Amino acid sequence: MERLHFLLTRLFKSPGRLLGYLTLAGGCLLGTFVSAQEELATLAPRVVEKRIIGPTTMVAEANSELNFKARVDTGAMTTSVHVEEWAIEDESPNMEENVGKKIRFRMKNHKDESEWLETRIEEIALVKTAAHQQTRYKVQLTLCWNDMRKQVLVTLNDRSHMKYPMLLGRNFLEGDFVVDIDLNKRPKPEVAPIEEASAAGDK
Repeated sequence: MERLHFLLTRLFKSPGRLLGYLTLAGGCLLGTFVSAQEELATLAPRVVEKRIIGPTTMVAEANSELNFKARVDTGAMTTSVHVEEWAIEDESPNMEENVGKKIRFRMKNHKDESEWLETRIEEIALVKTAAHQQTRYKVQLTLCWNDMRKQVLVTLNDRSHMKYPMLLGRNFLEGDFVVDIDLNKRPKPEVAPIEEASAAGDK
């Protein structure tokens, strides 16, 4: 107690020293507060503004510059594109052995426009449908939607019997899009024929 009284007496007799101690203590507290704020900022979830996409849309493939009518399917894991034909370097009858090899393939869009692309086979996928199951090659493509470019794995598939040559799966949608199934719907205005409208006006 006597020691504490002695220290306080010395501090108050020397205002400069007291001010120095107070400034040092304040700086330490401020630094701790700023560090805590910075740590909280790193832990806080980042708000990402997602784009709204309809059940059907237009998508371009970056390298070929082909535009595709695409159907959005949140139930499909992987994006798929229509391919007319392909050629694989040193092709093996075992599809798994072709992973990593070069592949040239010809994509075709809804306007019957087609382009050849060359890339590597990234992996294969087993796709099951109600009728059968099929093994397909996957390649990396860059797809463009409005102002957005996104690299995704795309399965190469014969979609000639389908209305849309491209299907956008969850690997394209996730993290960036919200699907609005009513987005593309446009109400049709009810317009009366001229004769009926004139007749109604005469009554």
